[in-house]
Amino acid sequence: MAFFFRKKKEDDLPELPPLPPLPEEGMEQQEFPMDEEAMPPLPQSQSPATMPLPMMPRFQKPMGIPETATVFVKIDKYKEIMHMVDSMNTKLEDLRHNLDKISAIKQRESEIIQGWNALLSESKAKIDELNRKLLRPGDA
Repeated sequence: MAFFFRKKKEDDLPELPPLPPLPEEGMEQQEFPMDEEAMPPLPQSQSPATMPLPMMPRFQKPMGIPETATVFVKIDKYKEIMHMVDSMNTKLEDLRHNLDKISAIKQRESEIIQGWNALLSESKAKIDELNRKLLRPGDA
């Protein structure tokens, strides 16, 4: 097992070519000559800004895959999903049962209130009748 490696000496490194000198301030930077033969000519009728862009292909469904593809799920995930669905159905049935109870209670409450309103109206009618039959001494 070798943990130590021989360090490379400066003599082992390859020779690099010398760098060109940096341009001094005040001097114009050197322009690279353009090889006009290498560039394709532009059509005379269109400028680069008005040239049509190539059409990108639309995403298409791969051939051979039906619209309703089969989805494979692990059995333990399937059982977990089915347990969740059953749990949701149970909770929905409980909610439906509770809402039915609330509706029945509300209906009974409404019937009781209607009964009280009937009693109140009957009492008011009897008091009005008594007031009519019994003439007060100052009213006559």
